[in-house]
Amino acid sequence: ASPLTVSSSEIDIVVPENAAELVIVNTDQDLRVSEVTGMARYFVLPVDQSLVLQVSNTDNVYLKRDGSSDCTVQFYFRLINASA
Repeated sequence: ASPLTVSSSEIDIVVPENAAELVIVNTDQDLRVSEVTGMARYFVLPVDQSLVLQVSNTDNVYLKRDGSSDCTVQFYFRLINASA
């Protein structure tokens, strides 16, 4: 649930089946974002930046702090209305 406290432990965000995008708003400190568990590959979302990830074919997104202190992020999903 958002807001989310992110620590040195990897956090697993499960992507809903009807999600098209994941929006992450980072206002605290640099944050690692990955689609791979274990953070083998990741990119750093700088503080005071937002990120929109296309997640329609993604099951999970992983977050971890990039600095030495825990941080708090906001996130939400943009969903597809399946009942058209």
